[in-house]
Amino acid sequence: MLLPVLLVSSLLPSGALAGEIIGGWKAKPHSKPYMAFVQIVTQSGKGFECGGFLVQEDFVLTAAHCIPEGQSAPQRWENNAWVMLGAHDRSKTEKNRQEIAVRRMIPHEDYNRKTHKNDIMLLQQCKQLYRSFNSTSMICTGHRGDKKSPFKGDSGGPLVCNSIAQGIVSFSTACGLPPTFYTRISAYINWIEENMGQE
Repeated sequence: MLLPVLLVSSLLPSGALAGEIIGGWKAKPHSKPYMAFVQIVTQSGKGFECGGFLVQEDFVLTAAHCIPEGQSAPQRWENNAWVMLGAHDRSKTEKNRQEIAVRRMIPHEDYNRKTHKNDIMLLQQCKQLYRSFNSTSMICTGHRGDKKSPFKGDSGGPLVCNSIAQGIVSFSTACGLPPTFYTRISAYINWIEENMGQE
């Protein structure tokens, strides 16, 4: 359990604007591996951003007010929530960066948006939902808000980023619905080269 260690981290004042550091300093890259970036996209396509931090391998603690106002049933859009870990600069592609879909959103049952009472929420990540998922050899992409996913006949095809094949279509959780799982090609470079070199 990581909670006792992580709760000593300092909190931003409630008036702090996104992207600003108020009375503090920029952290050394990757010195706070427990820090998380939370993104929630509603069915209308509007995005909301929050911070959070790991309290267990598959749980992130954040604020309940990160739930978009007027969304009273988080179970209806929890598949549009993502947690980003291992990123120092979100605008850059970093090797430690992971984007993990949220399986469950658990706001405090007595949270009050007007009074800010019980402003706390747990996010359970998808990693535990798909227990066979291994980020070293697999890639997980997509969320239901995008409504984009490979379909029948696409298995074995490439996941291409910047004209470079990064993954091979492996499986999805439901027919035609994200998230989709790919075999991570970089994990098999040695195997590919060894076998292509054989006659």
